[in-house]
Amino acid sequence: MDFVGFFNRNDVWKNHYKIMYSFYLMKVPFKLSFAESVVIKNSEYKRKVVH
Repeated sequence: MDFVGFFNRNDVWKNHYKIMYSFYLMKVPFKLSFAESVVIKNSEYKRKVVH
């Protein structure tokens, strides 16, 4: 089997997109949780300063 024929097969591309999509799904919640933790720290800091 030649290299180009291997990459033209559908199941190879489907698996590639599945892997990329799972990496994307793993990255998004991490970014959200990081942003949330930053917001929570900022609001706690503001509360300490105000009170």
